Amino acid sequence: MNMTTGLSRIASGISRVVRPEPRCYAIHLVDRVSGAPYRIAGTPMVIYSREPMQTATRLMENRDPRKWVAFAEIVKGPLQ
Repeated sequence: MNMTTGLSRIASGISRVVRPEPRCYAIHLVDRVSGAPYRIAGTPMVIYSREPMQTATRLMENRDPRKWVAFAEIVKGPLQ
């Protein structure tokens, strides 16, 4: 191992410690009137993303914002 390779390995390890992974969010689509989640084959739809604003915007495309609302919550615990 030369000095450059060793330094790059150290730097990449430090950057992982200093810059933690971005949080994961669960994005839900909910009916404003009933409060019921959007369902596919009877199962509530949940989209997992590290970019909740972009994901919520995509979910709301071609949907009536008076009827639907997208919201995100932080996923706690380790991801599988």
